[in-house]
This record gives sequence, structure tokens and C-alpha cells, in this order.
Amino acid sequence: MISRIVLTCIVLSLPAAACAAGDVFELETGELDGVPYTLAVPDDWNGTLLLQAHGSRPADAPLLADLDADDAANRALLDEGWLIAYSAFRRNGPIVLDAVQDLLALRAHVAATHGAPERVLVEGWSMGAAVATVLVEHHADAVDGACAFSPHYSVSVPGEDLAFTRRPRSPLLLLSNQGESGDARAYLQTAGEAGAPAAFWLVKRYGHVSVNSAERLEALRALAAWAASGAAPGTRDLLVSMTPESVAMRGDGTISANVLSVDPVHGNVETAFVPADLAYLGVAENKLVRVVAGEGRTGALYGKSIFSVNPERGVIFVNEEGRLTIAVNHGSAVDRLRCDVGDFLTVSPWDGAGQP
Repeated sequence: MISRIVLTCIVLSLPAAACAAGDVFELETGELDGVPYTLAVPDDWNGTLLLQAHGSRPADAPLLADLDADDAANRALLDEGWLIAYSAFRRNGPIVLDAVQDLLALRAHVAATHGAPERVLVEGWSMGAAVATVLVEHHADAVDGACAFSPHYSVSVPGEDLAFTRRPRSPLLLLSNQGESGDARAYLQTAGEAGAPAAFWLVKRYGHVSVNSAERLEALRALAAWAASGAAPGTRDLLVSMTPESVAMRGDGTISANVLSVDPVHGNVETAFVPADLAYLGVAENKLVRVVAGEGRTGALYGKSIFSVNPERGVIFVNEEGRLTIAVNHGSAVDRLRCDVGDFLTVSPWDGAGQP
């Protein structure tokens, strides 16, 4: 029972003034038994609590509760009065059942400090989708529904006796990208034969957890409506195209723009470039570019996803938000480019000769 979870808690509340002007929420950070968490608490909470379960992280990476309060979907949910709770897990690397306990502890903390939620939903990405699935299979008394983005149910966790019943007891909305939907479809078939509440949406884009803010928001709103009404959404294809305008400086055979974000765990670099910028350079898919940032540089193939290249190779691809991301398969573009948010990148065509 959740009431039996023993918590040791350290809390730091950030005043509203620490957030951007116009925000209607406060960020609260702290630790529960050494596990970092972040809460985004709206001024007028509507009673809906959203727990977020992150994907797998390298075992030697720091424990981070890096809730993205600037994400467009998160902002929309906060505006609607949802309370968003993001937890690190007690360790990185493969973890599912222990991660479930960490999220249950965070749920109990929210109830103890902000009041009992009226509805609890959870979303998980990749490995976190397995965490979300276990919650609706075994803890339906604590969770009213889950979204599982790009689930893979063949995950193996050393020391954990992990098995899926494939019979969720609370609504489970499965979402997968093209090319990786086999696990989700198989789960749906077994759940459907048992009369369990599961539904499937195909995100018609290649990649892994390649879901943009508009698609994610649509899925979470559909889950909330399902949990409230009991009426399951039908199977559907989902694709919302994002087409941001170019802000790049275009010169003689080069384009330049800023770094928008960096992934501290996987080392991916989101840029302000858009596909039209590569078209300006005459670079088509499966062609190479050179990327330079100060003293850092890398070569990159223009592909569909990080899996378009072999391990240790650089790739540039259109992310789900319609901008270009630079990554290294099984490596870090951040390390190669030695860049951070706001830094200037310059991209030019490359014939593959010499050093990038």
C-alpha cells in the first residue's frame, strides 16, 4: 500500500519569480530517499497528476530530474491545471520494478504535500513505457491510466523478476513509431483477447520516441478523457507536421544558426536549422555535411534518424518538432562539437574527404 512507503524528503521550492514572466506554476525540486524529483505545480491545480517516467540512461550518468517546463505540451497541461511530477530513478541503466516504486513514492509525496489527486496518469518513454505499463498492470489503485511511448516489452533488468501480464487494469494507450510497433501491436492483441483496456496509436514517423509536443498533448488528453469516461479511443494513425520557419544565416555555401538545446544524457544537439536550410545548400538525404562549432566539429550524414548511420558516425536529421538534430550513434555530438545552448553552428556540404 502506498501509505506504507517511508519517505525521507528534502525540498527546495523555487518562487514564481524564478520562472519566466507570465508562468502560472512553481517548480519544486527535492529528493526522496536520495532520488531527485521535480514538480511543476500550477497555481490552480485541477486535481490531475501526471507522473513522467524517463527512458534508459547510461549507468554512469548523473541522476537527473530534468523536467522540461518549456516543452509546449507541458506548458499547455500546466495552463489547464495539471500538476506534472518527474522523478529520476534510484539508479541509471536498466531499471523497471524499482523505478515503479520511485514513482509510487513521488505520488505519495504529492498527495502528502499538495493534497490527494483526483486522477493520476503516467507517461513513459522507451524503458519508461515499461515502467508505465507495470503501473497500470499491478498498481491500478494508484494510477488511473498510462501512455506508453515506444514500448519494448523484451526489456531485461538484472536482479528484477520482470514479466508483463499484458492485462492492464487501468487504461493503457500504446504509441509507437513506424518500424518499431511490433511489441505494442502484440501487447494490444493479447490485451484485447482478455478484454483489458488497451488501445494503440501509430505515430507515422520513423525513429524512436519520435513524438512531437502536439502529438503528445493529443495522446495525453485522449488518455484523460478515457480515464474519466471509460470510453476507449479507437486505433488510429497520428501525424502532426511541424514546419518552423528558417532563422538561419545563409552565406556562400554555408548556413549558420544557434544551438537550441543539448541532451545531457545522450549528447544530441537540437539546432535552429530546418530542412529548407539544407535544401539551400543543395544537400539531399544520404549526403554528408560538415558541422563546425568553435573548436569542435563533426561530419554528419543527412538521414531519417540516428539509426541511419553506423555506431560512432555522425548524423543530422529532422526531429519531431521539424528542426534539425545532430547526433552520434552510440556517441555524443555535444562532445564532438564542444557546444552548449546558444552557441553558433556552421554547416556546409562535405565530400567525405579529409577530416570533417
